[in-house]
Amino acid sequence: MQVAPVRVDEAQSLSALSGLEVLDTGPEAQFDALVRVASLACGTPIALLSLVDRNRQWFKANIGLPGFTQTPRDIAFCAHGVLGDDLLEVPDAQLDSRFADNPLVTGEPHVRFYAGAPIRLNDGYCIGTLCVVDHKPRQLDEAQRDILRSLALMASSALEARRALVAAVDLVEDLYDNAPCAYHSLDAQGTFLHINATELAWLGCTREDVIGKRQMADFLTAEGRALLEAAFPKLMTVGRCEGLEFDLVPASGAGRRVGVTATATTDADGNFRTRSVMFDVTERRAAELLAARQTATLVSVTEAIPGTVAIIGSDGLYRYVNGAFERWSGLPRERIVGCTARQVLGAAEFERHWPWVQRALAGEPVNFVLDYLSRDGPTYVEHSCIPLRPNDSAVDGFVVVTHDVTQQKLEESRLLGLAEHDPLTGLLNRTGFERYLDRALAEGNSASLALLYVDLDHFKPVNDQHGHPVGDHVLQAFAKRLMNLVRPTDAVSRLGGDEFAIALLGIEQRTDAELVADKVLSAAKAPFRIDGLEITIGASVGVAFEDCPVNGWQDLVKRADAKLLVAKAGGRGRQVGAHEVA
Repeated sequence: MQVAPVRVDEAQSLSALSGLEVLDTGPEAQFDALVRVASLACGTPIALLSLVDRNRQWFKANIGLPGFTQTPRDIAFCAHGVLGDDLLEVPDAQLDSRFADNPLVTGEPHVRFYAGAPIRLNDGYCIGTLCVVDHKPRQLDEAQRDILRSLALMASSALEARRALVAAVDLVEDLYDNAPCAYHSLDAQGTFLHINATELAWLGCTREDVIGKRQMADFLTAEGRALLEAAFPKLMTVGRCEGLEFDLVPASGAGRRVGVTATATTDADGNFRTRSVMFDVTERRAAELLAARQTATLVSVTEAIPGTVAIIGSDGLYRYVNGAFERWSGLPRERIVGCTARQVLGAAEFERHWPWVQRALAGEPVNFVLDYLSRDGPTYVEHSCIPLRPNDSAVDGFVVVTHDVTQQKLEESRLLGLAEHDPLTGLLNRTGFERYLDRALAEGNSASLALLYVDLDHFKPVNDQHGHPVGDHVLQAFAKRLMNLVRPTDAVSRLGGDEFAIALLGIEQRTDAELVADKVLSAAKAPFRIDGLEITIGASVGVAFEDCPVNGWQDLVKRADAKLLVAKAGGRGRQVGAHEVA
């Protein structure tokens, strides 16, 4: 058995995982749904959302492994899965030297097949996998692999959203405990179950003094106790009581007059409890200002978010938008709230959003990226739609949060460009050339297509006599000459060494391709002046043309390559064109 090495960024990954505050938490519906979809899509009895901790892998969501919450990291398949950038698939663990004698293979749960897609957070750190497991050997098809990768991306987004939600809950708890008004919860006998710091200060007590020990009536005058006794039956039957005012008599300090609103609920065990808020109405106006300040604080949380925030109800109407949304839309919120997304965004923009809006209204958390054009170039915005399920009931709309991912997209585009271009000449490399041809065929831009295969003649002596730097300059100069011969819609590629290719799209007749080939021969034959040297080489060209390339561009490539060989065999410095038989 091979123990997986630690990640190269192990410390940062562990820190990122810890920052999620998700380890050893209970099941959550959104993560259970992800592994359930993975199990169904891949046809496996087991699916897991596995987080790789310092000495263990821990399962946030688990389908098919009852009783398993974690395993040691040194036997975890997912410890291998977090090391790569793409899905790890093990068709038969008994035939894989890394896992053949792994206790998870030789014993329960008898793993034979494993496939895990890495879960990578927005900061780039891989903290676990979304994986599927079977008791028998198998392989996923490409569609199942894509689904597993997509589910891993959704898991990452859900974890990021959960982290934001935990921060919001912490903020709410802080506001609860330190609000300028008093909060408490009582049981059916009027005994304190919860109380915030403000009310403790009013009562002159510590939390240990009152929770489970003292009753609200202990801090009231006779008038207050009578009001409380009269209010409790109503609270238990109607569920709400408001407009009460009475005096608090604290254990120490000055008393105060308070206004009380209480609601009733039951806990998970069916036990009655109240939730009450009390305002100091001794200076009623001061209390009103404090309440307004509290509301402003809550609003400032959403206003501080750099992206847009909007709440859309199940009826399709905006319920709330933050200031960033106002600035983005160019409309005041008074003209947004109560309107539909189609009215606010416009029909065309709404249609772009609609597929994901449908999924969010169906209860699915979704993430998607849309592009927007501006004077400064394209802007890319990621949208996260989180369904609203009050009290675990039916979906009552969704929250959509956006943030700008332009820099990330531009970096991805830059890296893709590097992967598709020859670093010496700046031309397309073989991969980029083939992708260009794929796109041309897919977009229907190749009703007629010509391919020119070009090979420089007598180039090797240039390197041998003058050195590779001079040879590189010749290749760069020849590349520039080729680019000057073609249209912006055509493609020029350096396939490798001194071999080039040209794709001519939408030419009217094959003789046009042969005219370009003649220009290539002239461009190659013209002397190259490099560092005081005058270097003369030449080229051979093979040309293939097709009015409608039904057999794909690969057939044209094969024909052009064959004609190039004929051109070189026939004495070099010539072309074998589309009319000639190779």
